[in-house]
Amino acid sequence: HVWVIDSGGANGHHQILKFSNDGSELVMQFGERDHPKTREAARARSDWGPHTYGWPSKLAFLPDGSFLLADGYWNSRIIKYNAEGEYVMEWGELGSGPGQFDLVHGVAVDRDHRVYVGDRSNNRIQIFTENGEFIEEWPNISDPVGIFIDENDWVWAISGTLNRILQYSRDGELQYYWGAF
Repeated sequence: HVWVIDSGGANGHHQILKFSNDGSELVMQFGERDHPKTREAARARSDWGPHTYGWPSKLAFLPDGSFLLADGYWNSRIIKYNAEGEYVMEWGELGSGPGQFDLVHGVAVDRDHRVYVGDRSNNRIQIFTENGEFIEEWPNISDPVGIFIDENDWVWAISGTLNRILQYSRDGELQYYWGAF
């Protein structure tokens, strides 16, 4: 399938769309087209549900077809859905402690189902079980806007501030980087 995050930002389109492989059929749709237009208005909202998003940014998939949504520009959470798109659970809240986020902008899953979350404004990557249990954090990673895990289990992070691609071991040790401002 083809998945699209219509993050919309200040235009207020905060949706997840799933299309057929050829893009001709809309299979699933979550979220809202009309939404608060600012972070302050969104954070003042009290009726957040499993399908109301605050500028979602990334999706990651587990082997069983379930998926995780980084709903984190205005909300500070990871939402888990099963393969049919039914809400399973969520974790996270605004803050800087373990399991708290400030601008979630990356999520990836490794072969052991460990979930890596790019916590941009806190300049770190946090790692969880697939059920949201905190495992560890890798601090001092400047503005991680994207996280990817390759077939060799290297963890790749994109630093938006440093304009670099960073390669880490699964133990959080920086192996290599390239790029500059």
